[in-house]
Order: sequence, then structure tokens, then C-alpha cells
Amino acid sequence: MSASLSQGTEALWQSTRVRVLEPPYNGVALVTIEDDPNGDPREVPAGELLPIPLVPPTRLEARKVPDAQWHIALKRAQVCRELILAPFPPSQTDLEKAAAKLNVSVRTVQRDMVKMRRVDHPMILLPRPGGRPTGCSAISSEVEVIIREMVEPIYLQENRPALHELAEEIRAVCRSRSLAPPVDETVRLRIERMDALTLLKRRYGAKASKYQLEPMPGHIEAERPFECIQIDHTLADVILRSDDSRGFVLGRPWVTLAIDVRTRMVVGIYLSFDPPCATSVALCVINMLSPKEPFLEWLGVEGPWPCFGKPRMIYVDNGKDFHSRALQRGCEALGIDLQYRPVGSPHYGGLIERLIGTMMGRCRLLPGATQRDVRERGDYDSEKTSAMTLSEFRAWFVNEIVTQYHLRLHRVLGHAPIIEWEDATKEHGLPETIPACWQPFEVLATFLPSTFRRVHRYGIEWENHTYWHPALAEWIGSPGRREIFFDPRNIRFIYLRGPNGQMLRAEVTRPNVPVISLWEWKADRDYGRRRTHDPALLAVRDAGLEGRRGRIDDAIAATSKHARAIARAKHSREQQQPGLAFEPTRDVEILPTQPEPITSGNFPVIYDGELWT
Repeated sequence: MSASLSQGTEALWQSTRVRVLEPPYNGVALVTIEDDPNGDPREVPAGELLPIPLVPPTRLEARKVPDAQWHIALKRAQVCRELILAPFPPSQTDLEKAAAKLNVSVRTVQRDMVKMRRVDHPMILLPRPGGRPTGCSAISSEVEVIIREMVEPIYLQENRPALHELAEEIRAVCRSRSLAPPVDETVRLRIERMDALTLLKRRYGAKASKYQLEPMPGHIEAERPFECIQIDHTLADVILRSDDSRGFVLGRPWVTLAIDVRTRMVVGIYLSFDPPCATSVALCVINMLSPKEPFLEWLGVEGPWPCFGKPRMIYVDNGKDFHSRALQRGCEALGIDLQYRPVGSPHYGGLIERLIGTMMGRCRLLPGATQRDVRERGDYDSEKTSAMTLSEFRAWFVNEIVTQYHLRLHRVLGHAPIIEWEDATKEHGLPETIPACWQPFEVLATFLPSTFRRVHRYGIEWENHTYWHPALAEWIGSPGRREIFFDPRNIRFIYLRGPNGQMLRAEVTRPNVPVISLWEWKADRDYGRRRTHDPALLAVRDAGLEGRRGRIDDAIAATSKHARAIARAKHSREQQQPGLAFEPTRDVEILPTQPEPITSGNFPVIYDGELWT
């Protein structure tokens, strides 16, 4: 016998509240319907009885209970506790005295004792609210079975069909079986009763369910400034134009940021149109290692940015750009510990992610902002309204960091990051800087990408440019190729180690090469190639090629025709039989009227006519 369906307990039968008179026996239970005025007992199948769960007190709000109801429930609870804790079971007399004290019936006291034995809390004795009881279903059990059977194969799929489509199919099945079809809200309530973690995992994947429903307590902490640095990339929410006179649209730039965990100060930045790669990380690290005053002066930005130095650890994700050999070797050479987050755990980079979100929100102030998604952008034409170039955006972005983000109240710190930096450096000292033996070019070349080129008498060729340095004259004619380092931000210079071991900076030999990035140079070159391959120009070129081939063929044909004519004439003369050639003799009588032959130079004699006898 189930304890939940014992004698005197309440249950649900076909969405109706009933009271059990006799517990189930041989699959049948004797019950009375609560709302039946006659109270006639009836036998019902035990399998159709559903126990009414008692609501735990922790889910109720005691502060909202009226004082009068609370005092009545408290008094009834105290009487029930006395009866329950008595050394002997309460007699009928004890129950009648308790009922008289509470001004209720004996049956009510007995029901209160059953409830208090299950949940020892006064709120369990409060009168139940009106309406349909918890767990009561207004639809038939057959429809409930159909809903459960169709949710799994239709709704719990990665393509995430809409709930309305699921409800439509459920209604179609119900109509085919002559059952009352449920509405969308009924299906939604059944889905909400399912396990949320399973539901989210089936429809959105394990990663989404993990980061929405699984607990992730803890914080990322660091004791000293530059003890831990987080680096990550993002695609800026703004469209930029080129810096040259044409001003054509280039698209959205990539931003690489580095933040100090201890002080929340931005310690490094790099902006480019190139997708995230080892170069982006390397140049951001170089910006972090270097003092910021020359950088701010170059941008024309005024403000305090005292952060620079060598970090103890750099914390990055598992992207391919963070696994480059140049970055790993550069960090090892400088004594920096390069650490990677656990795979599939972006919450370990929460600080840099929040910084990126904050700065991208500021980008919506700019002309050409793309907003977060298409719905927010609406009819706004980002490309048409774009006005800023990469140089202008870089200066604006750094100004936002130096004069706004560093100087505003930080929710976690309780004050501005610049104040946290000052306090932390007073307590622990300034961060360690790179050794004095490391020249700026040495640090730059340590993290820059490299390739190998041969030294010719005219210099080194790279990206359709020629570079030269006087020290390279010693290598002219030597076999082998030399490793060169290039800065994608400026193609006018390349770096390499000279014959004496010193770091050289070779400059491009053409004076008209502007100071532009490698990406801009490639974009400009591709733009010129696209213009050269214009269909109109290609049509003219193709017509010219056809004409060129026709003229060559005509010349060859004419030459061949003339040569054949000369060859045929010569062949005919050489094949003339002897004696057939006409030669004048003395026996031939020439009429007096015959005109004199015409002779001219070495040409043969020409006669107007001849008479034969």
C-alpha cells in the first residue's frame, strides 16, 4: 500500500480532488469526491489516482501571509505537535479536546496531524488557495501521452523547430484519434516541466547548456600588477574607409586587446584589417612591453597611460593565432609564461570578454556603426554613413581607453582602474621591464613574423618591393637565403641581422612607396588588379589579341604566297625543253612594214608580231 494513498489522504482523480476512504486493494480504491454534496463513495481504478504533493514551506513566502491566518495556523501546529510528541497515541478524548480548543472538527485535527508528520511547519496548515490544485491536468491522459511521445522526436532537435509547429502536429494526431486537441499554451507548460538542462542541451548543444545552467563559481585573481595578462580579439562594430584619397570602404577592423587582471587596466592594443593571427598578438605584446608616451604622441592623444612592462604570465585561448612559433619563442626569450585556457571554457577569459563588450558598446557612437545584429541596425546603412579611417578610429579608440575607461568607476573594483593601478604599484612596485640589452629592434624582431629571402646586388625583394641597407653589400653573391622580419603595420622597412650580428633596418628603395600597412598595400594592389580586369578593358585586350594574331597570319600567308609564285616561275623556266625557245634566223623574211624591235638596256628584244614562211 502506498503511503501517499492511505486512508484519509487527498488525491486527484480525473482532475478532481477526492479523499481516500479505503486504500487501494486489487487495483481499486474507495474514494469520495470533495465537491460532491452527497458525499457518495465510489470505486475508482487505483492507477488513475494521483497524490497531491505538499508544497515545501521553503517555496512559500511567509511574509505575505496575513497575520490572522498565520496565528490560526501557528496555533493548530502547536496543538498537533503536542499530540504527535505525546508518549502515547492520542485517544478519542484527546482529539475531541484538541478540536474544541481549536474550534474545528476531530477530522480536521486528524488531517492536520497527518500533514505535520510529513512537513513540520505551520505554513502547511494554511488554507489552500482557490483554483485548480497543483498537478491537476484538464486534459485527458491519452493527450498527455501523445504530447510526451511527440516532444522527443520533433521538438528536442538541433534544428530547433518552433513550439507552434510541434503543437500543430500534436493537434493533428489528436483529431485523428477523436481527442480534444490541446492549445499551444498547454504544450508549452508540459515542456517547461521537463528537465531544463536536458532541454537546452538537446536543442542548443552541450556548450550552451553548460554556460547557462551549470554552476561556475569563482573568480580570476592576481596579486600584483602584470602578474597575469589576458589577451583576445574582436571584430569592431564599425565600418571604416581607407586613408588614401579614394576613400573606398574597407570594412570592419579587428581589435586585439590586453588587460591586466589585478588592476583592470588596458595594457596593450593593436588594430588592423588583418584577421586574427600571430602578428596581431605579437604587435599587441610589443605595445604592452613599450612605454605608451611615444604611442600617444603619435596618435595625438593626451592622457595618463602608465602601464608597460614584462608580464609574468599571458593567458590566452586556444586559437591558432596564439599557438604561433613566433609568439611562443618570443615569450620564452623574454621569460614570459604563456598559458592557455582549458578547451571549451571561455569563462576563464571573462575579464577580457567584458572589456571587449564595453568597448564595442562605445563603437555605436560612431558613424558607420553596425550595431550588435541586423534587427538593431534596422534600415541604417552602415557603409553609406561610414566616415572614419583606420588611423582616426585608432586614435578615437585609444582616447576612449585612456580618458574614459581608465578614469571611470569600475563596478568590481569600487573605483577607477587608474586608482587601482596607483595603489597596487605603491604596494608591490612597478612591473619588471625588459632587460637593457634588448634594443627596440631586437624586441620588435623577436615577435614579428619572418620569411627568407636572397640578397641580390640590387637588394632584397619582398612583396614586389626592393629593400637595401649598406651593410648588405658584404653578402652580395653569397649563397643561401637570409631571415628577414617584417612589420605588417609599415611596409617601408624590413629587419634582419647583419653580417656583424647587429639588427639592421633595410628601407624600400623606391621613394614613392607610402607608409601603409601590409594589408592596405595588398588591398590597393588587389583594387588595381580588379580595375585592370574590368570587362570593358578585357574586351579591348581580347580584340587586340585577335587582331594581332590575324596580322601575323596575314603576313605569313602573303610571304608564303609570294615565295610560292617565285618558286613556280623559276621551276617553269628550268623545265622548258631545248629547241622550243624562239631564236630569230637569217632565213626568215621580215616584211618591210615590220617595225623596229624595241630594245632597252639588258632586256630581251620585244617584237610586235612574227611571220612564218
